[in-house]
Amino acid sequence: ALKLSIPYEEKAMAWLKQNPIEHCMAARLLMASEKDCDEILALYADCLPLDTMASGPADVLGLGKDYQDFHALAAVLQSLRLYPGKGEAFIRCALLCPVISCRTYALDTLESWVKLAQTPLKGIAPQLLVVLDQAEELEVKDELKTRIQALKRAA
Repeated sequence: ALKLSIPYEEKAMAWLKQNPIEHCMAARLLMASEKDCDEILALYADCLPLDTMASGPADVLGLGKDYQDFHALAAVLQSLRLYPGKGEAFIRCALLCPVISCRTYALDTLESWVKLAQTPLKGIAPQLLVVLDQAEELEVKDELKTRIQALKRAA
């Protein structure tokens, strides 16, 4: 629909509201435009157990149906790259979750925010610096720890 310029937004939003976890790829499409971004973030804030998901970094790939909440989180994180400062609760959760891809997407998003805003992270989301400290201490993947350190140095 997107490539053929067929209107899809209304139908995609209906699917998303019906089952946000199952239809998380619709969130990525819809969040490409800022118009529905806040509504979609509120929808996911209500349905994802962010506190439970932030159980600590591990070396988990997060494949399969048992990780559907993490797949939805990953879709939201990828969309947040365009919106510096939006969705900090999702970033906080992802930095401290066991699934590697979510932590990677959270760092991608923070790096994108710094680049788009042309300002250090402390000027965009200073409260995330505390989470980065915690994430650095707990991180099990050296390459992610290195990226966290670089973000903190640039902050």
